[in-house]
Amino acid sequence: MENNKKLKEQIKLKIAISEIEDEEKEVMNKKNFRIANKIAAVACLCLLTSGIVFAKDIEKFVRERFYFGLGAGVDSAAENGYIAEPEMEKVESETKVETPEVDLGTIVDNINTSVKIDSFLMDDYNLSVEFAFEFDDTIKEVVDLNKLDQITLNDLIVLDEEKRIIFSSTYMGENKFNEFCKEHELDFKYGEFNENYMNNGLNWFPQSIRKDLNQCTLVYNMYTEGYPKSKELDFYFNQITITEQEYVGEERTTRNVTLTGNWNIHVDVPEKMYNRTSESYRVISCENDKFNVYAAKVMDTGFEIGIMISDMIRPEFPTELVKKQIEISNKYKNVIEQSGASKEWEEFLKQEDNEKIWNDYQTKSHPINNDGVNVWLVGEAREERTKGCYVLNSDGKEFRSTMSPSRKYNANYIKGSQFDFYETFSMTKYDATDKITVVIDFYGEPVKIELEKIK
Repeated sequence: MENNKKLKEQIKLKIAISEIEDEEKEVMNKKNFRIANKIAAVACLCLLTSGIVFAKDIEKFVRERFYFGLGAGVDSAAENGYIAEPEMEKVESETKVETPEVDLGTIVDNINTSVKIDSFLMDDYNLSVEFAFEFDDTIKEVVDLNKLDQITLNDLIVLDEEKRIIFSSTYMGENKFNEFCKEHELDFKYGEFNENYMNNGLNWFPQSIRKDLNQCTLVYNMYTEGYPKSKELDFYFNQITITEQEYVGEERTTRNVTLTGNWNIHVDVPEKMYNRTSESYRVISCENDKFNVYAAKVMDTGFEIGIMISDMIRPEFPTELVKKQIEISNKYKNVIEQSGASKEWEEFLKQEDNEKIWNDYQTKSHPINNDGVNVWLVGEAREERTKGCYVLNSDGKEFRSTMSPSRKYNANYIKGSQFDFYETFSMTKYDATDKITVVIDFYGEPVKIELEKIK
C-alpha cells in the first residue's frame, strides 16, 4: 500500500511539472477512448493461475457474471439477447509445436487442435468473441494447463463480407500482413488505417479451463472508434501461443508454447447487430444554464451524453508551487531516487498554505468527478466523497459510467472558455425509459438534467 501511495504521488509530481511546461498549449477537443484493460479479467485470472478447473456450475457463474468483461452495459445487452451463439462444427488443424526446449521428441508434433466460436457480440465500438479450444491428449506432453496464464492468437485477422479488415493483430508484423493481403487480394498497406482497415485496441483473457477434457475458452475483446454494420465475419489465424506462469517464492517464471496450424472460422452476424440503431434524447430541464447537452443517445450496449459547459477557464498552475516543482524535478533526476522526491513533495505540501493552494488548483482543474472523489487532492480533502455521476431511469434504477475498454470519454478545457465532457454509462436500450435523469457531479454538487426520448 505504501509503495502504491508513493507511486501515485510520483505521478502527481510529474504531471504537475508537465502542466507548467504545457500551460500555453491548446487542449484538443477530442473524444478519447479510455482503455480499462482486463477489469473483469483480473478476477478470472486470479483463479486460473491457481490451477483451478471450473466445474459446470462455476463456468455458468463466470459466464453470467462477467460475460466479456466489458462492464454492466454489455452484460445487460447480453442478458437481453444481444449476443450471438452460433451453432458450428469445430475447425480442426494438425499443428507444429514450438517450445523453449531444444528437443522434446516427435511425440509433440501433430497435436490436433480444434477451435470454434461459442459466442460473440458486435456493436459500434466492440467486437467481443469467446473462442473454445480443444486439444488431443498429446497437449499434455508440452503444456500444463494448470499453469495456463494466457492464450494469444498471434496473427489473427478478421475480415467482413466487404473484405474490410475489422481487426489485425499487431503481433503478426508487416511481412505476414502483406502475405495475407496478397493471398486474399487485398489492397492495404501495413499500419495505414482507414474506414476499411480498422485500427483496434484489444484486451483478452482465458475464461475457463477443463484440464480433464483438454479444453479452455478465450475471450477476445476488440474495440475501435466505429465498426461497420458487417453481416459476415471470417476469423483467420495460424498461431496459438499458450503462456504458462509459475511462482516459486517471489520469483515468477513464464514459458511459451506456440502451436502453428491453419484455422478459418466463419460466422454470420445476426440482424439485430448489423441493423443496430440508437435512440436519442432531448433536454426537458437542466439545473445549470451553463450546461449545453449536445449529444444524448442510448444503444444496445450503453448510453452516451455530451455536455459543453460555458464560462470555464482553465486554471493556471499556482506560481507559489512552480519553484518547488522545478527544484524537486532537477534534484531527483535519477529514477532510483524518485521515492525521495515524493517524500519531499509531501512534506512541502504540509507547510503553510501549500496544501490549500494545491487543492484549490486541482479542484478547478477537475470540475467533474465521475466516482465522487478527486484523486488529485491531498490531506483531509481527499477523503471527501459525493455520489458522483450517474443516470436514473423512471423506475429508479441507477447506472454508473461503464468500465468497458471502448468507453467513450472526454473531459477537457477547450478554446473559448468551455469545458467539454463526454461520458458513457451502462444504461442500455433494454433499461432505458422514455424519461431519464442524468446527474453530474459539478464541483462536488449534483446538477440534474431531465431528458425525454425523441420519438
